[in-house]
Amino acid sequence: MARPLGPDRACARRLGAVVTEHLRILAAQISRIIDSGVARDEFATTDTAVAGRAVLQASARFHHPAHAAEWSEPGLDADYDAVIELVVRGLQAHRRR
Repeated sequence: MARPLGPDRACARRLGAVVTEHLRILAAQISRIIDSGVARDEFATTDTAVAGRAVLQASARFHHPAHAAEWSEPGLDADYDAVIELVVRGLQAHRRR
């Protein structure tokens, strides 16, 4: 017998499509930024859509509400800088070869 959904799970199910679309839009925006870098020969990647999704996931700690409690932790700015540096160097890596 299926258990009835609690209010939180029912809400999450209804909003799932909205969240999915929001994440798709964010990844697409990042992909366009990467496209721009590729056009200026600053980045080299063969699939900017995949790269955009990867950047979004790599940076989740800094924008996903589930991590809000961490946003006031000491060292967060340094962690952010390290993630961004790693991502940018990864996008540039193939260009240097």
